[in-house]
Amino acid sequence: VSPTSVDDILAKSVISDVYPNPAGQNVFFDYDLPVEVKSAEVTLFNLLGQEVVFQPISDFSGKLQINISNLPEGVYFYSLTLNQQKAVTKKLIIRR
Repeated sequence: VSPTSVDDILAKSVISDVYPNPAGQNVFFDYDLPVEVKSAEVTLFNLLGQEVVFQPISDFSGKLQINISNLPEGVYFYSLTLNQQKAVTKKLIIRR
């Protein structure tokens, strides 16, 4: 039986928090996703809820680097989406 909910898939996944946090130029995620993941992406939002960065994840495991050097300092939120369902949302601080 394969997992059907994002919680089941998330339980089988290994996903680090974004680092460094606070960040300046780039942020990174380490991840290892199960084969049940058909699509995955990370989206950054500003405090108004506007999408400011969208980064698809194409491999099942690795390190994702996101360039944030064009974003102003402040508080942001990032969401990991697995199979078109938000799995995790956490805070990111950009400081230079």
